[in-house]
Amino acid sequence: MFRGDDSMKYEAIKEIMGQSKELKLTIDMVISRSEEIRSFFTQPGDIVFIGCGSSYWLSLSAHRTFQLLTGRRTYAIKAGEILMNPEEHRDVYENPILVCPSRSGSTTEQLKAIKILRDYYGKVPIISAVEYLDSPLEKISNLCLLLPWANEVSVCQTRSFCCLYLTTILIAALVSKENSFLKGLEGYIEIAQSLHSKAEQQIKDIVSNFTSFDQLIAIGSGRQYGVVIEGAYIGIEMALLNASYYSVLELRHGPIVTVDENTLVALASNGSSREYEEGIAKEVRDQGGKVLAVVGNGGFTNADWVIDMGGDYPAEAIALYFVFLMQLFAYYQAIRLDLDPDHPGDLVPYITL
Repeated sequence: MFRGDDSMKYEAIKEIMGQSKELKLTIDMVISRSEEIRSFFTQPGDIVFIGCGSSYWLSLSAHRTFQLLTGRRTYAIKAGEILMNPEEHRDVYENPILVCPSRSGSTTEQLKAIKILRDYYGKVPIISAVEYLDSPLEKISNLCLLLPWANEVSVCQTRSFCCLYLTTILIAALVSKENSFLKGLEGYIEIAQSLHSKAEQQIKDIVSNFTSFDQLIAIGSGRQYGVVIEGAYIGIEMALLNASYYSVLELRHGPIVTVDENTLVALASNGSSREYEEGIAKEVRDQGGKVLAVVGNGGFTNADWVIDMGGDYPAEAIALYFVFLMQLFAYYQAIRLDLDPDHPGDLVPYITL
């Protein structure tokens, strides 16, 4: 189905498959700034992540990791919600500290949301992670972590999403001094290239063999959930797929009626609730759907395809691997559908209002 010249001519596949290099650059950069990052968070206060689109989905996961590792109160807020309902964010947060990931650093909603919060709370400190150099967000940040290597030529966020997400959870690891978590992330990055290379053929096989596919449902839970949502979003953006997302047990509360023999349910395992994950996967297969399970270790019984990382990795590393696989899946579906994965529809790199 996939001829070499056709399937490899786009920038997106190079950016997806080459991202292990950018992940390594990211982890090295963040660790090199450990002292600045730890110093930034010595002041007390609520940690408020603000993002738009993909940067919000990664924040939805990262804030829960930050809360778990540090014990501090955290929030993830859509910048657009602050614009639309500013009064709901007055007198809510205690001495807020803003964490603002952004590919461009120029998204209007995020910049306006920051201004609203600073009008309410004074000179709120900001730590940002940005890929474009010399952006408005960099200029207003107290501490900016720059990741120019993560930016893409293609429109959709692939390696940029993964590098921004990695940056935010590394911040949590450094602030908490949770060495086992940090070592787990480092262990994944060390073998990412080999895992990525092996997985490409597995994803190609799924796309080639499941030709009746017409619906993607991505499911996950807890700290993985926001990243799982991005797994559905990249399918929507890059391949114009009919895609949705739910938490693992939520799927059975109504949405499972949409599952049929043309549905792929992609599940990110959290590594600790296999019984519940296996149960929902069985229900999906009873409905006629097919299941792709992404696990750290130990296999998965009720799945049509299992992609096993072969080790005991943190849930966050499994989430990183999961979204990489969904990027590959979206890419090869776009090729199958004769779409341009570099420039899908009228999508633009960032939004201005």
